[in-house]
Formats: sequence, structure tokens, C-alpha cells
Amino acid sequence: MKLNIIKGVSLLFLGILIPFALPSILRSKPAEKSEANNAQLSSDDSTAKFNFETGAQGWKSENWKEFRGSSGVEQTSAYSKSGRCALVLDCDSTKNSKREAFVDLRTQFDGPLNLEGKTIKCWILIPSSDVIGDPHNGVQLFVKSVKNEGKSNEQWFTKYSEWYDLSGRADSWFEITLSPSIGVHSKQGFDPRKIVVMGIKIATKKGSSDSFNGSVFIDDIDW
Repeated sequence: MKLNIIKGVSLLFLGILIPFALPSILRSKPAEKSEANNAQLSSDDSTAKFNFETGAQGWKSENWKEFRGSSGVEQTSAYSKSGRCALVLDCDSTKNSKREAFVDLRTQFDGPLNLEGKTIKCWILIPSSDVIGDPHNGVQLFVKSVKNEGKSNEQWFTKYSEWYDLSGRADSWFEITLSPSIGVHSKQGFDPRKIVVMGIKIATKKGSSDSFNGSVFIDDIDW
């Protein structure tokens, strides 16, 4: 008789306990799933040399008078080619026809870089909400080499990629490339073995009345 009473009390106790315990158990499952998802996202982070996952990585907007059509560059999580973040350059070509973002490679790597035989690759995104116009608006990659670095007669030489029209490319990441050792678009004296600056140029062709007022997203720069 005592045994039956004990069993009855135990069952009653479990009947009271289980309804309270189950919600706690159910609540714990999504948390475990979330942690697994976070781990998966981490494994998808870009391995590009400039992936902007940790910040702007030394990139700046050009402030010389002829390039003052940009308000600055910063890391953003609004869009990304891979990983979680990218770099955004805010532009307004009604103020100037050229905008540039650049990085002094010596702040991120040891000395001038030898990019002879390399191809620099970069991904660009233009949201459709921004003004693109006809092919008069375009983007280019560029690099600068140095001669007589640190001396009074130091000289800089620039090489540009081909012109990539922005029209027809809205809302889709597209790749632009530059091979420092190949082709033209370089100032005489340019040396692909002594690269110190890398950058992105947004411009409106001469004679065009088009304008670009919006954001350019940059990600996964590698070589």
C-alpha cells in the first residue's frame, strides 16, 4: 500500500515537473542551431588579401582637389561578395567627375610589392537605386610604383586597368582586373616590381553630362 502511494506521488510530481521542463528544453534547441550557423558563416569568410572583414584595412578616399567627389570610405555589412563585410565608397560626381579610393600597400605589407606576372582581381557592386546613366560612367583599378623611394628625387608612376562601364551592371557583383606587367595605360617609368599604392577610380568620361551619386561597394581584392 505504501509503495503504491509513493508511486502515485512520484507520478504526480513528474506530471507537474514535465510541463515546466519541456519549454526550457525546447528553448535550448534554437540556440544550439544558431551557434552552428555562426560557425558555418565563419568558415565562409573570404581569404582575399583585402576582404574588409576586420575594417577598412588602410583604404582611404583621395582628397586632392580633382578627386573630391567622394565623402569617404568605410567598412560596411550592407553588401558583401563573400564573408560578412565589404568596403563602401560614397560618391557624388556632381561635385567632381573623378573619385578614388586607395591604400598605401606599405602600411599593410613589407615594402613595395613585386606584382610582376600577377593579376589583381577586385569585385564591384553598384545598387540599382543609384544613378548609373549610359556608358559615360566607369570604374578602373590602378596601381602606382615608386622610384628612388624615400629620396629627394622620389618619383611615382601609375598604371590603370581597362575602362569598365557601369551601365547594365546594377545589383550584381562584377569583377575588374589589372595585370601590372601587361598592356598599356601606364606612365613611362612604371615598374610592376615596386608597387606601393593600389586603388579604385570612379569617373565620368569627358564631355558627358551624366552623373553618379551613390555608393560603390568593393570586396575581395586579391592577386
